Order: sequence, then structure tokens, then C-alpha cells
Amino acid sequence: TGIHDMLKNPRATQSNELFKMGIDSFRRGRLSEALKLLKEARELNPGDYRILVTLGHTYARMDNLQDALEAFQAGIAYARSKDYKKWVLLLACRALRSLGRLEEAIACARQAVAVAPNYSPAHYELAGCLGDRLKALGTPQNSTP
Repeated sequence: TGIHDMLKNPRATQSNELFKMGIDSFRRGRLSEALKLLKEARELNPGDYRILVTLGHTYARMDNLQDALEAFQAGIAYARSKDYKKWVLLLACRALRSLGRLEEAIACARQAVAVAPNYSPAHYELAGCLGDRLKALGTPQNSTP
């Protein structure tokens, strides 16, 4: 079926090859090259969850958390299973938390817990976010009354 699938959907085939090259570049630390290849792959197949998650990781490695978040959030919509969805929700939550968007991070972590109630990393992230919120609401350190 490989040749038949290639002929039937050449864009997906080309996208998959670009994705593989992007993964290889990412693993080698060639992030600019990986980003270029992954963007091209996304253009050809915008609903491929794997591309979106890898694009998010690439942006995160490049310290571009806003674009990483956007890629992860797009990946949420295309996650084909609860396992994929819980994982990409957790990635989006971590990006939100790093960006200081704590209330959104809490909502995202709660969504991950709702999708997979037994997924301990989601519970851990939610607890961390709630702890950060409590710290933010508390009395500033080293202040005099």
C-alpha cells in the first residue's frame, strides 16, 4: 500500500518526509534548519499532530515560548487519542506557566486531568500551578509591615 498511498496523497507523503528531516535536524541541534523543514511540513499537512508537537518543541528549545504555545495549542485540536491529548495539554500548560499566564495554565492542567484522571504528571503540574498562584497571592518576601 505504500506506493498506492504515496500516489493517492502526495502532499501527506511529502509532508512526512519533511517531518522526518526536521526530526533529524532537531536531534542534531540544527534548530533553524529543523524549524524551516517543520514549517514546510505543516504547510503541506496542517493537521498532523506530530508536526505540531515537534514544532512546539523546536520553538521551546529556541526560547520562543509564545510560538511553542501556539503550536502545542494547535496540536490539542488534532490529537487523535486521549493519550495524545493529555500529553499535548501538559505541554501547553507548561508553556503557559513559563509565560506567566498562570490562570490559563491552571485551566489547561485541569483539562489534562479531566481527559486522563490517572495521569499523574497532569496532577503534578496542576499542583505546581496552584502553588504558584498561592505564592503570587501571598505577602511579598522581605517586606516590612
